[in-house]
Amino acid sequence: MEYKNLTRLISEHRDSRRYFMSLPVELQLRLHNRSESIHTPQQLFSNVDELNEEGGYLNKYNNPFSFLRNNFH
Repeated sequence: MEYKNLTRLISEHRDSRRYFMSLPVELQLRLHNRSESIHTPQQLFSNVDELNEEGGYLNKYNNPFSFLRNNFH
């Protein structure tokens, strides 16, 4: 299902909200700047990956919330 933007996605899709809220605040703010181009959980994931490559916000091996992405519904 596609949502209007990131705000709607995290407001209406529980797992997306949970995943988004597990991210560092600076990364959340950067994602909000891209809100109009994020309509699905997959787009959320790809934007997180892209921003993380640029800024190194997440440690792939020590991120305590990585399980949220792996158990997404």
